[in-house]
Amino acid sequence: MFLGFVANDRLAVMWWLIALRGLRRGEAAGLRRADVDLDSRMAMIEQQRIANGHLVTVGPPKTAASRRLVGLDRHTVRLLREQRAVAEGNPLSGVRSPPRVTRPSGRPKGRKRGRPHTSHRRPTKDQGRIA
Repeated sequence: MFLGFVANDRLAVMWWLIALRGLRRGEAAGLRRADVDLDSRMAMIEQQRIANGHLVTVGPPKTAASRRLVGLDRHTVRLLREQRAVAEGNPLSGVRSPPRVTRPSGRPKGRKRGRPHTSHRRPTKDQGRIA
């Protein structure tokens, strides 16, 4: 059910690896192209990405046993090949590009400039007084 819901998500292949291959989130995020051998249908887990606030660091897997080879089934290999083709700008037939996350101007979608979040507003003189 979950994989069907995220099938069109730009991270669908990552969700697939997490759900069906047993990767941790950080291991999936740290997976590099060089770590995946599609012809041998194997992925080597050698690093993970960890988010610390706004800083993302790369480090070794959580435990020594986490450094491992993961076998990939044919369907996973097909998904990874399709994703690689899209990333290289050579879409295969039937493979859609990932959704656009920026406006045509290049600015990220989301909150418009010049409209600060309410928690960032300074209190007025009346709001600072105790009655």
